[in-house]
Amino acid sequence: MSGMGDDMNKFWLCFVPLFAAVDAIGVVPLFLSLTEGLQSRRIRMVIVQFVITATSVALIFLVFGPALLSYLGITVADFMIAGGFFSL
Repeated sequence: MSGMGDDMNKFWLCFVPLFAAVDAIGVVPLFLSLTEGLQSRRIRMVIVQFVITATSVALIFLVFGPALLSYLGITVADFMIAGGFFSL
């Protein structure tokens, strides 16, 4: 049985690379420039729409992603090679 520390370690091992890949901090200037001049109510609607869309895409890929990657012949090793290649 895994402990709470193991679960938190797994969470951070998954979350940090995703956060870096999504580049949430880097998107802020783009978001601010695209929503400049909009009313705050409209900005909130854009944020809600973004969260709903991102969550939907993530959940769909969570369910169908492994089958899609398998169909395309992409393995975890392929991601490791690509990650190492692009970090040069």
